[in-house]
Amino acid sequence: MILDLNVYLGQWPFRRLRHGGTEGVHRLLARTGASQALAAPLQGIFYKNPAEGVREMLDELGIDHPDLLPLAMVNPAFPGWERDLRQMAEEWGCVACGLAPIYHGYRVYDDGAAALCGALRELGLPAVLFVRLQDERSHPLLMQVPALPTDDMAYLLKAFPDLPIAICNANLPAEATPLAPLLGDRAATLFTTSYKSLQLARMVEVLGAEHLAYGSGLPLYYPESALLQVQRADIGEAARASIIGGNARALLGLGGAPC
Repeated sequence: MILDLNVYLGQWPFRRLRHGGTEGVHRLLARTGASQALAAPLQGIFYKNPAEGVREMLDELGIDHPDLLPLAMVNPAFPGWERDLRQMAEEWGCVACGLAPIYHGYRVYDDGAAALCGALRELGLPAVLFVRLQDERSHPLLMQVPALPTDDMAYLLKAFPDLPIAICNANLPAEATPLAPLLGDRAATLFTTSYKSLQLARMVEVLGAEHLAYGSGLPLYYPESALLQVQRADIGEAARASIIGGNARALLGLGGAPC
């Protein structure tokens, strides 16, 4: 079973998304055969209060889309985020929490980020760290958002070794390879295939298949591209099954291969 660990719902502020709503996302998922997906709210990244974006996504999802697993989103620099996070986890059914420091204007070294990671551990929620959303070369002139530095990713992995983390949209292998030495002694850590994953077989050698997960980045990206990288990579079938869904299910507590 295919689980897409990197899907967005909502509207991108800088161009029209033909498949931004639930119907469009389902059309794209059907093209890849994915049976489940972790859905991140785009409005939760761009709104001043991310909780409002999560609420909008959940209102659109309703109760008719159990295949789209909702991602919480909070900004630890925004007042009341602790209450919002607990509500998302305990009442709204969110299965993980997105961290977008590059868009929310905080650093992973900040006290607020440390408090957020501590709250995630308490609630039993894995973190989903967004390194970027789109290639920086495509950003509007007045909205240039740099990618999260590799040093920031390394700090998060070292400072919170017992917090499961999925790292979305890192450049494989350039940004992920330096982090390989940090993976052995910490909780589950996954890198999605949603951004520049052309050397997937090499990344299996460097990181291990247990640290990779299929993610398409749809509807910002065409989903078939990331899926074909996994399907055609020169790796064993056990590794392919882990990457295509098993690792993500284990991270999210849905069962599956251990990460």
